[in-house]
Amino acid sequence: MVDIQRLKQKLFHLDVLIEKQEDCYTAHCLQLDLITDGRTKAEAEAMIVDAISEQITFAIEHNLIDYLFQPAAPEEWRKLLYSNHFSNLHFLIFVHFPTGSGCRRFSGAHAARLPAKASTS
Repeated sequence: MVDIQRLKQKLFHLDVLIEKQEDCYTAHCLQLDLITDGRTKAEAEAMIVDAISEQITFAIEHNLIDYLFQPAAPEEWRKLLYSNHFSNLHFLIFVHFPTGSGCRRFSGAHAARLPAKASTS
């Protein structure tokens, strides 16, 4: 069973690889192995944020948090390792509970993109 009180205070770091395809952009959350696409890079990014939020919400609501993290294949991680740092997005996930709920009623998860780090070169 998941310790909801501890989960409430957790922030998750997730790596998302954005790639230009022939006719769209794909966004791949490597820790959850979720993939979305969009006509633009911004649209693909917005879609993956929604997918991450929905996946975490579903896992918590159905007590499936132990199955949430299903990492992508090694070749996808290698892409991240060798990609341009501007293609790598980092997200924090906030888990919400209504005030005074005693952590009994889960109200959703929200993904937020972290600002890109300044270049050191």
